[in-house]
Order: sequence, then C-alpha cells, then structure tokens
Amino acid sequence: MVIEKWKITNIKTLTCKFYYGVITLFISLLSINLFAADYPKIAGKSAAILDLTSGQWIYLKDADSKRSPASTVKLLTAMVVLDKMKPDMKISVPASAAKIPPYKMNLLRGETHKISELLEAMLLRSYNDVAHT
Repeated sequence: MVIEKWKITNIKTLTCKFYYGVITLFISLLSINLFAADYPKIAGKSAAILDLTSGQWIYLKDADSKRSPASTVKLLTAMVVLDKMKPDMKISVPASAAKIPPYKMNLLRGETHKISELLEAMLLRSYNDVAHT
C-alpha cells in the first residue's frame, strides 16, 4: 500500500515536472529573436558606420550629401590650422565661406581676419562659415 502511494505520488511529480519543462521550453523559444534586427532609425539627415577591422561600410544614410561641419570636424580643422599657420597671421575670406548655411559669423568675401579670431569664432561660437575659411 505504501509502495503504491509512492508510485502514484512519484508519477504525479514526474508528470508535473515534465509539463513545467515543456512550458518553460515553449516560453524560452518565444523569447528568442529569430530574425536580424532592423537598422536603427537615425533622426539625422545623414550617417555612416564603418567596420574598422574589415574596412566595410555597415550603414550609409545619404552619405554623399554635403553637410555643415560638426564640432569634431571643427576641432580637427583647428588642429590643422594651428599646425600649419601662426595665430597672428591674417587670411582673407573666400567666396565659398560666404555661402555657408546657418550658424555663421556672416563673413564677407575678401575680408581679412587673424587666425586667432577665426579660431575663437569657430570653436567657441561654432560658426560653420569660419570652418570653411
């Protein structure tokens, strides 16, 4: 009698464990992502992602369009300018700089400015037209 109760209880326990296992397996399979993720939605007008190990472009969004320089580009521009020119040196504004869109110092073609003044305007005020000068 005790053995029969043990068998019945043991069978019920094994049956419950089996069903719990099947349910757990089913739920875990539902949570697995079987498809590749979509590209991220980028709010910017253009973007580029490069795999540095292979040199392959992973993602390009309107990469060939001209854009105003971002702050990082302005820092690199300042580094090159300081490497090649002296801060007290004067340069004249080219026609191309006068046509640059928003965030500009409103430079006029032919004006002359010290490199130090232009660097200050470009780095502190983030003027795009100065970066093109």
